[in-house]
Amino acid sequence: MKVQPSTFDVQPLTTSEGTRFKLPFQPNWLILTIGSLASVGVLIAATALVLSLFVAPQPFQPAPNKAFLTVFTIIWVTGMLHSMRLWLWNSVGRETVMITSTELIHVQSVGPWKRSREYDLREVSDLRALTTTPLPWGYQFHWLKTDRLAFDYGAKTHTFGAGLDEAQGKQLLAMIARARSAG
Repeated sequence: MKVQPSTFDVQPLTTSEGTRFKLPFQPNWLILTIGSLASVGVLIAATALVLSLFVAPQPFQPAPNKAFLTVFTIIWVTGMLHSMRLWLWNSVGRETVMITSTELIHVQSVGPWKRSREYDLREVSDLRALTTTPLPWGYQFHWLKTDRLAFDYGAKTHTFGAGLDEAQGKQLLAMIARARSAG
């Protein structure tokens, strides 16, 4: 079987403001599947935990330690919220990079929520593709910093492009360099 080369599906959108790149994203199906199944189990367990806090114990049963259960619930809910954020990022998270004449703008969005970072283009240096080793079986986890592109900004390195592989990252860098020289 002859293998055809894959194409890079990012097309730069040039507007009066600058050039915008919508980065592709490949969801991690392992996280989506396990996260969905775990959410059902967590909801059932959370319901039982809340009921044990607020419902009086049956006769001849010791009362639960409410201080411990309250602290445990707070810690558990915090972990559950982080898991939901990770699940949302893997299902509907997107990244956009925009190059204007004076700024590099990086936007991460999950549904209606957006986080935008604007960098002075004169201070952006050493824009490069990272050659990180993928985790076993090719899984990429957002919290393990598997971003594929980086640049130096002052004394700190900023990364982006979690959904890119190395070849796509290099192609995107070439597009960004062209947009940067044109702007």
